[in-house]
Amino acid sequence: MKLLLDFLPILLFFGAFKYAEGHKDWAASFATEHLGFMVAGGVVGPGEAPVLLATVVVIVATLAQVLWLKLRGRKVDTMLWVSEQWLGQYRGEQIRVAARTLLSARCKALQGRRGRPLMN
Repeated sequence: MKLLLDFLPILLFFGAFKYAEGHKDWAASFATEHLGFMVAGGVVGPGEAPVLLATVVVIVATLAQVLWLKLRGRKVDTMLWVSEQWLGQYRGEQIRVAARTLLSARCKALQGRRGRPLMN
């Protein structure tokens, strides 16, 4: 049972990613509606939606595991704490950086059309 709990977030990540990758339009509209506040411009494109949704799923699954173990009075393994901290910190930063990069790329594309810079 412990092995299943250890691999559950990973399995959910890949399951969510594969499902969202197969339904990109749905994933983009769902991510824009529910998670648009996390990205610059508030719109999640079909290319970014599968990774964003899978990342949110794995973070929620890991937090749910920690809460479940705490509520049942069981010890939370060190590795689960480490993975939860890593997911919250680095994957969240990855989402923010990807959104910033996407916004910068859009501004540069508009700059090329208008002939003057929008951002420095």
